[in-house]
Amino acid sequence: MYRMIKCLPGAIALLFIMAGCDSTLMEDEIPVFIVETGGGETFRIKINDPKIEQQADSLLSAGINKIVHGPIIAGDGGFNAPYSWHLNPGEITFPDLAIELCDGRPSFVENDLTYWLESVEVYCPWGAKLVGKEN
Repeated sequence: MYRMIKCLPGAIALLFIMAGCDSTLMEDEIPVFIVETGGGETFRIKINDPKIEQQADSLLSAGINKIVHGPIIAGDGGFNAPYSWHLNPGEITFPDLAIELCDGRPSFVENDLTYWLESVEVYCPWGAKLVGKEN
């Protein structure tokens, strides 16, 4: 019995690691970045990957324009109001290139949301610039 109790803390830790709890952020720890696009429009993204967050922090501090790319999801996600869409926080990337189809202003997405959700599926404004960070 003593041996089983002694091993329990290690087993619990192993369960947390196997469940993927070791590198993900809690909801209230996920930073929100403000992105400016052409025409001076802005929208917000959450990033729940620490490596991508570090890349975003570098882009923000350097003032570098970079494509922001991610799958579009209906609803503001609790952070992208006044828009009725947001980008999936777990799939945000900053690629060097992206197809023109997913480029545009946030208002373009908002004004034709069904098309963007069902046909385009991702948003990637060219020349986007991270201009702020919340949280």
